Amino acid sequence: LSTPEYIRASLAHSPADVAKTIARKLERQEVLYDTKKRFTFILTEQAVRWPLLPSAAMAMQIDRLASLTHLPNVKLGVIPIAGYKPMAPMDTFTVYDNTLATVENTTGVVILRDPRDI
Repeated sequence: LSTPEYIRASLAHSPADVAKTIARKLERQEVLYDTKKRFTFILTEQAVRWPLLPSAAMAMQIDRLASLTHLPNVKLGVIPIAGYKPMAPMDTFTVYDNTLATVENTTGVVILRDPRDI
């Protein structure tokens, strides 16, 4: 869901040339325009608001998120900062369909292909 600038900033710690990674991530976003597929994204407000870029570039990133919600097959939810949350989110996960899901955690990525696991 990221702009090229946001992707670049998120990879700033990488010693490698990130140009190919940025290109792959942007290419991967093209699937969002396939209306035969449905997407639901849930982000924390802090993840959306973290000032990874200067204000103008962050505004473009937030505009990107907002503009994607106009696609009929994309839903975006934001968990607000306000309110009590007894636990912080630890891992991220992506459910692609009933045959593929991935879980990213601090030690790596788990790929699930069995519908019973998904």
